Amino acid sequence: MIERPTPSHFRDNLLLAILLATVGVAWQAIPLMATPPHLLWPAAGIGAAALLRHGYHLWPGVAVGAFVIPWIQDRPLTFALACAAGYPLQAIVTRFLMSRCRDFVIAFDRIGGVIQFTVLAVGLATTVSAATGVTGLTLAGLGEAEEQVVNLFLWWVGDATGVLFITPLLLSLPEWRDHRWQVQEIAEGIALLTFTTLGSAFIFAGSATSEGNPLIYLGVPMVIWAAGHFRRHGVTAVVALIGAISIWGITHGIGPFIHGTPIFTQINLYAFLSTLAVVGLMLAATVAEREKSRAAWSSSLDALEERVAARTAELATTNASLTREINERIRTEEALKKSEERLEQLAYFDALTGLPNRILFKDRMENAFSAAKRHGQKVGVFFIDLDRFKYVNDTMGHGVGDRLLVHVAREIEACVRHMDTVSRLGGDEFTVILSEVSHEKGMARVAGNIIQRLQRPIRIDSHEIYIGASIGIGIHPDDGEDFETITRNADAAMYQAKESGRNTYRFYTAEMNARTARRLELERNLHQALAREEFVLNFQPKVDIASGRISGMETLVRWHPDGGDPISPGEFIPVAEETGLILPLGEWILRQACRTNRQFIDAGLGPFRMAVNLSPRQFQRKDLASMVAGILAETGLPPANLELEITESMVMTDVDKVIATLTELTNLGVHISMDDFGTGYSSLSYLRKLPIHSLKVDRSFVSELPANPEDAAIVTAIVALAHNLGLLVVAEGVETPGQLEFLRQLGCEEYQGFLFSRPLSTDNIRQLLTQETSAHHPEEIPL
Repeated sequence: MIERPTPSHFRDNLLLAILLATVGVAWQAIPLMATPPHLLWPAAGIGAAALLRHGYHLWPGVAVGAFVIPWIQDRPLTFALACAAGYPLQAIVTRFLMSRCRDFVIAFDRIGGVIQFTVLAVGLATTVSAATGVTGLTLAGLGEAEEQVVNLFLWWVGDATGVLFITPLLLSLPEWRDHRWQVQEIAEGIALLTFTTLGSAFIFAGSATSEGNPLIYLGVPMVIWAAGHFRRHGVTAVVALIGAISIWGITHGIGPFIHGTPIFTQINLYAFLSTLAVVGLMLAATVAEREKSRAAWSSSLDALEERVAARTAELATTNASLTREINERIRTEEALKKSEERLEQLAYFDALTGLPNRILFKDRMENAFSAAKRHGQKVGVFFIDLDRFKYVNDTMGHGVGDRLLVHVAREIEACVRHMDTVSRLGGDEFTVILSEVSHEKGMARVAGNIIQRLQRPIRIDSHEIYIGASIGIGIHPDDGEDFETITRNADAAMYQAKESGRNTYRFYTAEMNARTARRLELERNLHQALAREEFVLNFQPKVDIASGRISGMETLVRWHPDGGDPISPGEFIPVAEETGLILPLGEWILRQACRTNRQFIDAGLGPFRMAVNLSPRQFQRKDLASMVAGILAETGLPPANLELEITESMVMTDVDKVIATLTELTNLGVHISMDDFGTGYSSLSYLRKLPIHSLKVDRSFVSELPANPEDAAIVTAIVALAHNLGLLVVAEGVETPGQLEFLRQLGCEEYQGFLFSRPLSTDNIRQLLTQETSAHHPEEIPL
């Protein structure tokens, strides 16, 4: 396929022509090389290397350079035109003959490639330029007809030698440039070139002028050294260095090749150098092939080892399968005699974890009670509920959830004695029976160990999972003497542990039954509270520290049951989260907040950014972004006036999915804030990846500022981190002027807390915004 000429082609041809002309004119300045035919013609090797490396489009550059050399020296035009035709044709034939090698450079790493290059490029292709050049001599009247046969041979020798010496050297230059040279290689290369230079200077440019001097063969070890350690790159460099020094010697009438006529001298020299070059390239190719063979052998050996290992594993699997089959047959035969016993045994264990199930748990508990009565001991009954298991199961799939349960079972078993019982009742609920315990301290120590082990990160596939455990403890006989009573009370204690912040344990107390009843009542009433419109929204202003003006507000939900006292969010929100009622409640909160903010904007109050908290269950909704977009469209609130707050614990599982969800929300134009930063699982490694706009410093770090040096250091670090990431910082729970001043000096942008205002009802916040707007009219409070 003929390439379309481009400006770069013209540039490359021009540079090639200048290079060829410069080298040719300089070469002919050497006395022995003044008139053609030349017994070493570098221009032939340069042209061949150019087309081999870059393609046929460089032939015009070869033609122009070949023409300029004789033209500058006032050679006949006929001879110059013959050179301009012969050398590009020789380069084209070289590339054509070598085209069977996919990579002309890699060809020198094979003995066959070196032979192909020597025969085709050096031996055959150069006959084209030799024949064309001698024809030009004849047509130009340079030389007698009987001399042309000798001239043809000498011309061929010169072009062939030029291609043999120069072409491999030029083709190796890019690899020299790209090779990452180690210090040891550089040192060895310098040593090689130094010894070559000194030896060649002594042999070819010194006093060693006797014909047949065996010292000339000292160049052979240098070539062998270069081939063994530097491959073709070293060979071409060493031969070029020896050639340069020896040519310098014969031009000054010294060296072992000066005996006889000048032509005989050159023939001897170039025969010697050609032998060095071909032998060196063959040695380098032999070393390269040997290394490739060694690498192939190593690869084959590795593959063989892998195959043996795989077959061994298959054999082990087959043996295991055969063993299982034999065992199955044995069990089947035994089952014919003991089928009832076998079915009973299967009914006693959990299929997933292998732990005792509820039936065996009850049986072992009753046995433990009987033994404890005989020995005057107590029995501890643990009810264990995993924190955040449902979130992991929903976001990562039931396969990961099942493997997590198996891992948890092994961790709990590691914390108890062989005489104790660990069982799984179903879902993420585990139980432990501590037999014959004398005091509560031992039970507390075991519970603490279980919590500590389950707090560690758990690696399943590519997921790093963080969970925890809430443990309720009932003691026999203090908290019940029968199965039903002790399990009910331990379950009540477990719920108390969950309500106390999770990842902790609680011993049963009589008051817990009342709390359990209260929780059930809350769950029952929550189902009807939305329909009865018993929820209301309060708003706490956020204040710009620099201006002291309201910059936004956070939405807070309150529950005022009909005919009852208000219920704290800390009491009903966890129940709503566990029962799933948080989804309709959260959607109602978001819709009401957007509608209220739209009303404020229409009344000329603002615009402000209204912040709404997202619960973990809300954040898991696959249609979260579309739900938010629908509410924004329904209420007419601009997306920039809505801020959604998430907690850092939400982003610790399946980070890619979290980033995708947050990206969908930010693409709507909604702002994202990370609430209670620093209190949950550390997410600093993920923070830079999240498309969020602000961090909220938790009130637990602000409450003792600036007196507490640890809190001061934490807040300082959070503000610095946020600013380095280009995030806004909001401080929660600011209650004193000293706290505010400390935050101002750190560069914190916003705060909220009782220092400015408590959470206000819709009417009260409207009144406050009206006062604020009137005080600063006609300016708008910026977002």
